[in-house]
Amino acid sequence: MKFISDASIKTKLIYIVLAGIFGILAMIVTSKLAIDSIKIGSPTYQEIVNSKDLLADILPPPAYVLEARLVTYELLHSSDTKKTQQLIDKLGQLKSDVNARNEYWQKNLKYFKVIDEKFIPLIKNNDKANATNLAVGELESIYLKHREYIDALVQASLDESKAIEDKASSKLTSSTYTMLIGAFILIVLAVILSSIIVTNITNSIDSVKNGLISFFSFLNGEKSNADTINIHSKDEVGEMAKVVNENIKRTEALITADNEFVSEVIKFTNELKSGNNLAKLQKEAQSPSLKELGRLLEDLRYYLEHTIARDTNLLVATLESYKQENFTARFPSPYAKVAVSVNELGDVISNILLENKRNGLNLEQSANTLLENVNILNQNSNESAAALEETAAALEEITSNISFTKCSSRSSNRWRSWKRICGSCSRGTKPSYKK
Repeated sequence: MKFISDASIKTKLIYIVLAGIFGILAMIVTSKLAIDSIKIGSPTYQEIVNSKDLLADILPPPAYVLEARLVTYELLHSSDTKKTQQLIDKLGQLKSDVNARNEYWQKNLKYFKVIDEKFIPLIKNNDKANATNLAVGELESIYLKHREYIDALVQASLDESKAIEDKASSKLTSSTYTMLIGAFILIVLAVILSSIIVTNITNSIDSVKNGLISFFSFLNGEKSNADTINIHSKDEVGEMAKVVNENIKRTEALITADNEFVSEVIKFTNELKSGNNLAKLQKEAQSPSLKELGRLLEDLRYYLEHTIARDTNLLVATLESYKQENFTARFPSPYAKVAVSVNELGDVISNILLENKRNGLNLEQSANTLLENVNILNQNSNESAAALEETAAALEEITSNISFTKCSSRSSNRWRSWKRICGSCSRGTKPSYKK
């Protein structure tokens, strides 16, 4: 029932209360109608009263007639003028009472008309005999005829009163049954309405419970997705389910985005571990803490890129080349501090090696020159030794010749030869000898 499912819990409870109130009101109204139909002032009561009034109107006149008849007989036997006048006045009062009921007893006036026109004048004239004849004659006949009408009217009135009383009793019984049946129907409707409302509320609460259980299973990692609460009512539970569903969807999207971000962080850290400091986080977190983590990781990556190198593998390869004494390797297009420093270190080592190489070449050239000079020196030494041997021989010869006093010209020639030999030795050239 849509009007029940769309109603608030407060309205549903009001429905139940109203159903009970309407049931009670219906019973009260039915009871009141039943009571009103027979209470004082009701149409049925008025019918009974009218019947009783009619009976009251019917029954007193015989008393008036009977009393008038008794007064008539008293007048027949009255000899006291004062008493006679009192009895005449009493007949007038009885006539007045009957006139007051003229609506019902117009015909009764005939009895009093005979009394007024015939009987009282006879009494006043003290004509007892004719008055007696009139009382037992014409007045007796009128009285008996009137009595027949009275008996018939009394019986009719009694029958009417009984019919009205039976009608009132039937109305009361019918109203009682109607009230009981109406009360039963209202109780059944109230029970059905209450059952529908209670079932609707409990089903809504069960749906909320199942939705929350599914959501918490998702939060605990037992499920990959969260089920929303399947409630379409517009009551408080439906509104609560709507708010919960919105938060479930928002939280599910947040957790899904965060899970994707965590997976992206794993890939990102693996890239950093592999040496790629240019890696980027392709996913963005939704929760503030993971956003802060992403910012810190990006700061770390930026620090590694601009402090160490954009590619750690290239930097390590360059250092490995240096380890293998290959100082020509360079980190391409460096801008990180360490990469730039490694290239500068390579340049410094290369410059030192080049300088050492130049010095080595110079040393080698000097060594070669020295070696040549040593060879020349050795050769000159050998030649000098030979020359010295020759000189020694010459000296011996000179010594031996001194003692023989050769001519001065020959001695002079030898002295010049000696000077020439000594000069050749000092210049490192091979001396030439002339014999």
